Amino acid sequence: QFVQVEITENFFFKSHVLFVQVLLDTWIDETCYAMSSAGKGRLEIRIQKDNSGLGILTLRNTAAGMDPSSLETVFDRYIGMNGQQMQPGMGLCRHAIRHAGGDALCLAEEGVYTELKLVFPCVME
Repeated sequence: QFVQVEITENFFFKSHVLFVQVLLDTWIDETCYAMSSAGKGRLEIRIQKDNSGLGILTLRNTAAGMDPSSLETVFDRYIGMNGQQMQPGMGLCRHAIRHAGGDALCLAEEGVYTELKLVFPCVME
């Protein structure tokens, strides 16, 4: 099983959809590449609300795990490339999510996992 999804509690949030979509697309593309290169791993997706009412979307890739120097540069790019098309980079996407009151974090343990965590203030439906 290459993808595992766990939804403990759905939530609604307000943010720039394009930027969230680019973050997710980029992360899933990178996860597929890492799994292919490592010949192992899986994508774990978790959707939950924490006790303070924040919505958290976690994407964990268990293929290899980034080294600390690479981890520091994940959000450096404000412009990215998808094939021949320019798109917002992960840094610009994080900026937009922060502007909406949320955050985008990247965590990793080298050789074990890399995780993208998107945190959003929840809104009523």
